[in-house]
Amino acid sequence: MKRIFAFGTWLSALSMLLIGLPYAGQSTSAATTATTAQKSAHKKAPAKSTKTSKKAFDKPSAKAPVKSHVASKDELPDIQTTDSTGFDKDPRILAQEYGKQANTYYAMAERKEKAGRLDEAQKLYFKALAVRQKVWGYSDPAEAAIIYKIGDIHLKKGRLNEADVCYKRGIALLSKRVGPGAYELAKPLNRLGEIALKQKRYQDAVDNFSRVVPLEERNSGAESAKTTVARLSLIDAEVGLHDWNEAEKQLKLADQAFTSKNDTHSRNYLRFLDNYATVTTALNRAAEANTYTSKAQALRSELDTTAANPGEAPTPGSEAKGAEGEGQKAGHAKAKSSHAHAAKKASKKS
Repeated sequence: MKRIFAFGTWLSALSMLLIGLPYAGQSTSAATTATTAQKSAHKKAPAKSTKTSKKAFDKPSAKAPVKSHVASKDELPDIQTTDSTGFDKDPRILAQEYGKQANTYYAMAERKEKAGRLDEAQKLYFKALAVRQKVWGYSDPAEAAIIYKIGDIHLKKGRLNEADVCYKRGIALLSKRVGPGAYELAKPLNRLGEIALKQKRYQDAVDNFSRVVPLEERNSGAESAKTTVARLSLIDAEVGLHDWNEAEKQLKLADQAFTSKNDTHSRNYLRFLDNYATVTTALNRAAEANTYTSKAQALRSELDTTAANPGEAPTPGSEAKGAEGEGQKAGHAKAKSSHAHAAKKASKKS
């Protein structure tokens, strides 16, 4: 009986232990410890809350430190990327705001450029470019136009290499968007040709002007003033390259345009006569060379007289004069002398 009673007591104690209650012979503190351990062993980890803390959407503190920045008069304030509630702005609204900022920088740059403050203008063009690239990256259709403006300022400042880089970059970007045969490429290609002429890279000049001429022909006609000026630039490059036969082919086409427009009293026609005199001299056609030289001398005297008396009526064909800049005129006059000398040497060799 004693054994049975002892076994029953042991079984009862084991049962109490399993359900967490104190049993005879166990202290209350020990039972509590066991119960706590048992509960913690079976306790599940709490599920993560899917609710977002309200603090994440709190407005920025008014006492938060603000970085001080003293903006120059040509610098616009930074655009806020969040609205009044602290939420991020709609990307479309942000794009519009950045676009307005870039346009403002561009307009400011144009005003500076017209005022002759070229360095300030160039900085503002760079700011306009940086803002647009920040939003639209290198797919921005306006990027090429801004790069051309930067190149124009380099050209005006005599920084030919920097201008050359800008125009080439702009042409590469624009060609991807509009294609290699688009008329929009005529102006930067012409600029590249001018730079090449100034640097006496005549083959590069020929390559560029050879693309400009057909673009102008398709846009305004084979005998238009712009086409004729582009053709004269191509002739300048071919004469510089001493490619007399190709130069004469272009001279004949230019002659047709001048005759059609009755333009025989302009600076461009003088340029034509000078080049024809150079080419015919190089090709040992002395009689023709003398004729063109005499005509050129007479027209030069006439134009000098007109320049000394600006009140006189414009001569026929003067509408084409504006297509040629003062810098180009000076360059052509300087090149004419060296080309004539080269033509004489070529005629002696042959």
